[in-house]
Order: sequence, then structure tokens, then C-alpha cells
Amino acid sequence: MNNVASIAGTKEAAAAAKTVKQDLNDINAASQRKDSALCIKAAGKAAADLEKFVKIAFK
Repeated sequence: MNNVASIAGTKEAAAAAKTVKQDLNDINAASQRKDSALCIKAAGKAAADLEKFVKIAFK
């Protein structure tokens, strides 16, 4: 994602990549706690944020 964000060359793309990375960390934390509801919630947020990142990076 860092490569794509740097190719896009915008602060908005870099911020979106950072958000997706945090979402992935949230999924990891939820899975380590074996909290399925929180894991599903974090995965949904990650999917939405990843879609935003792709739209920003490839416009």
C-alpha cells in the first residue's frame, strides 16, 4: 500500500493507507482476544476503508 500511495503522490492517499493499516491491526487485536464480533466489525471497516483507498489512489 505504501508503494501505491507514493505513486499516487497525495497526502490523502497516504492517510487512507495508514487508516487501512490501522484497520488490519484492529482485526489482529480482535483475533488475538478471540472476539469474533469485534473482528467482524473491524473487518467491515477495513473493507470500506480499503475501497476508499483504492478510489483515492487510482483516480
